[in-house]
Amino acid sequence: MQERKKWFYGYKTHVSLNQKTGLTTSVLVSTGRSADCTASTFLLSDDMKKGVKPTVVTADKAYDDSELQMFCGKHEIFNAVALKDTRTNCKNPRIRPVAVLRKDRL
Repeated sequence: MQERKKWFYGYKTHVSLNQKTGLTTSVLVSTGRSADCTASTFLLSDDMKKGVKPTVVTADKAYDDSELQMFCGKHEIFNAVALKDTRTNCKNPRIRPVAVLRKDRL
């Protein structure tokens, strides 16, 4: 007898917090199937529309993508998001990893 797979259709909540106050500044609810990396620039833009100026972004590696890196560079936000292995481990020795930590921004 074949066992049936049970599916669960869930949701994710992406939250932007103010580090000093601990208050929530922006919230985005998405489907469980959506990629986490799509939420980061939305949350940052939403914060900026509200007059909140982010200075540092932290998140796990699911949020790491090129769009976030470009957004942070454009708006002078320090990107402390954990990097995906594809950015730090390159199999081709002729190609340098994309991400380099800038010590002058610490």
